[in-house]
Amino acid sequence: MLNAVDRRPWIVPLVVFVLVCSFALVWSRFAPPLSFTSGALRQQVYSSLTGSSSSLLGFLIAAVTILAAFGKRPTAVLADQRREEALAHARTRLVVVLLTTALMMLVVLLTASTALVLSNSPDRLVLADAVILGASAGGVLGLIYSCFGLGLAVAERSR
Repeated sequence: MLNAVDRRPWIVPLVVFVLVCSFALVWSRFAPPLSFTSGALRQQVYSSLTGSSSSLLGFLIAAVTILAAFGKRPTAVLADQRREEALAHARTRLVVVLLTTALMMLVVLLTASTALVLSNSPDRLVLADAVILGASAGGVLGLIYSCFGLGLAVAERSR
């Protein structure tokens, strides 16, 4: 299983997104009617989510741009050339994880923006809450993975 995750690390944030969304929807069906966006705080929560997710989306796009600028270094030795190809392949996988995480932040941004428009209704927005919670969980996991990978890529490049 770890080998599959190593080959396709972008799938982890997506699986977390689906699992947390499913759990939140099932929980809302059987739990008492509580929501993290209930009452007077609803507009403040959604506004804060749109601001935070748009900031993180900008960070992720900047990180993808930085990694895209890192190309293979020219080498004379065959072993160094293989190493550079392996590092370039690892950076490509990291870019895919960053783009998946950016997609999660975009989902939070769009869902919170739409929910902000619909926040005048007295009903709970259960689906919006579940999607935001799932995308946030997947995005945080992708951010943690991506930050470690980006740090390693920059450290490797600076030596």
